[in-house]
Amino acid sequence: MNERGAILPSIIVFVFLLVVVLLGSVQIYRNQMYQLLATTEMYEAKSMLSFTEREILDRSKELKMLQTGTITFNNGKVYINKTDSMHYQLEAVTTNQFSLVKQIAVPTLKNETAQDEDEEITVP
Repeated sequence: MNERGAILPSIIVFVFLLVVVLLGSVQIYRNQMYQLLATTEMYEAKSMLSFTEREILDRSKELKMLQTGTITFNNGKVYINKTDSMHYQLEAVTTNQFSLVKQIAVPTLKNETAQDEDEEITVP
């Protein structure tokens, strides 16, 4: 058998396998980067929701209940909607259009009358 011609198929198979490994590694890297960006967006939205929840609870202690409102952050907004007398729906939307919704319950104080208001708050 001619050995000079037998090396070409071996090189083609080796190059093909090398390309498959490299493309697989690039795809894994791209998936990891996408997952990192999605996780970052989720943490930003959760932190905005947490801050908003704390703000609503603090206002309820001062008898300043919100009906609707918006809190603007550097990396997005949280929209506040009062669903009933004790519940709020908070929707966080980041600058990259990632959205997260949370329902919260606000304890009411007996024998106290709260003032309902609409407000927009900006957080630096």
